[in-house]
This record gives sequence, C-alpha cells and structure tokens, in this order.
Amino acid sequence: MKLNLDLKDAHQGPYLAQDLVRASFEIRGPTFHKSPRISVKFIGTMVVSYPTQVNAASPGQVTTVLFEQSKKIENRNFKWDEDPSSGESIYTTPIEFQFPAEANCYCNRPKRCPLPPSMDINEHDMRTEHDDGSCPSYSPKFSPLIKVEVLLPQPAILIRGQPTPVQIIVHTPTDMIESGEVYLRSVSMDLKSSVTTSIGMIPRTVTQTKHGCTMAGAVKIDSELFEVDSGAWGNFFVLNTKPTTESCFLRMDHAMEIVTGISVGLGNDIKYAVATFNVIVMDPPPAYEVGHAIHA
Repeated sequence: MKLNLDLKDAHQGPYLAQDLVRASFEIRGPTFHKSPRISVKFIGTMVVSYPTQVNAASPGQVTTVLFEQSKKIENRNFKWDEDPSSGESIYTTPIEFQFPAEANCYCNRPKRCPLPPSMDINEHDMRTEHDDGSCPSYSPKFSPLIKVEVLLPQPAILIRGQPTPVQIIVHTPTDMIESGEVYLRSVSMDLKSSVTTSIGMIPRTVTQTKHGCTMAGAVKIDSELFEVDSGAWGNFFVLNTKPTTESCFLRMDHAMEIVTGISVGLGNDIKYAVATFNVIVMDPPPAYEVGHAIHA
C-alpha cells in the first residue's frame, strides 16, 4: 500500500493565520474489503535550534507545538479509480485545513496569543553589534552633528505590497556649510527585521536586513534644512516581509534605517548620518463593499 499527500495551490510567501491549506490524499493498493480508519493531523510547531558555536554548553533544539488539528476521513469521501497498468486500486480524497487565528501559549492573558506567520530563519555565525559611532564607516562622535529627519504621510505603518512615500530632510550645521561646498553623496533605505524567540532557557534574537532603495551621486547642500528630492524613488515598498507580531513565545519587530552620506567637496572623505525608527508591517485592510443607501 502506498500513501501520497500532494499540496494544492502552491502558496507564495508566508502562511498567515486563518489561511487555507488544501491537499489531495491518495492511497494505492488492493481494493478495500472493509472501510479503513483514516485520520489526518495538521500540526504547527516552532523549532529553535542552537548550533554548537552559539550554545556550546547545551547544543540541540527546542520544539513547541503551536496548534494541532485532526480530521477523520470517511470511506464515502474517497473517489475510486483503477490503474490499468498494474491493476491497483486508487483512492483519492481532498483534504482542507485552516490555520487557526490563535496559538497555544503560556502567558496569563485573558486572550490567547495570535498565531505568527510561517517563517524559516537561519543564523549560522554569532555577530557582535557595535554602538552607534564605534564603527569606522560612520562619523566619529566628535564630528559636526548631522541629523536625518524622516517624515511619513501617515503613522509608522507599512502595508505589504503598497508603496509608502518617504520624505527625507538632512539637517546640516551652518558652520559646516560655510566651511566649503557640502554634498549629499548617497542615501539608502533598508528594513531591519528582528525575530526574538522566548522558549528555552535564554531568549534568542536574529536580525535580518532587506535592502530597499539606494541612491548615489553628488547633490549640493546649500541650506541647514535640505529636503532630498527623491521623486518616485522615495516610495518604500514592503513585499515578502512578514507582518509585525507579538506573543509570549515569539516577537517580530521591524525598523526602517535611512543612511545618508555627506562630504565637504567631492573627495572620498564621506561622513554618514543614520536615522532608525520602528515601524509596523501589516497586510492591506479587507476590501469594503459599498451598499445602497436605504431611505425610509
């Protein structure tokens, strides 16, 4: 007897809460003389692995079951066919499950935690994070202060699949402008996503960066408040990024990072100013149907 489970409608991007999962279940073998007892389980887990170089004292992995569903398949639901080459009976039936809206959690909230989106994130090496200003690629702390101001036409919410206009204003000290010709050399906008798991003994955080927009050139700055004229380039898109989520076992946060390069003259001595702020990533709101007004 051979069993085969084939997923239908290949899903693009992460699975989210309340998404449907459809599959076709097939059995090949002799003809059933008695009704078989068949059950199917749909289980969602979160697995956190600790490589030796990250946790040498206790390498291994921790698995947490987020949800579990089961269904019984009745014999009448099967469609029968016969393989003409082998004479085997072929029984097929569709199977459908739906991701729950909530997951099993361990906090004391009156409502259970939301189910996070599906994800597969790996971090093979340990990374050391430096404080702002300690990296040689950025301005040392005694350099003239250059600030970057970022304005959004709405709250700090990014809608997946939709552009968000971003306005960038560079604040440059007057004495720096008067000392020579100041140029804007580069602007980059990236999205940093941090995933923190809270299962096991020690919480673990993995941060990934998705590059968004990059612009390079030499634009002269002639005022203390200089607005970057980015045009269509200033639309920030969020595509395959997973939405912001928070629960007692997993948290996903997002932040936009804007880095501007400033130079006095057109030499290679470029100073960098960084602006970072937290944002919420979410799916587009559902479409609304406009009904006809009813007059009494």
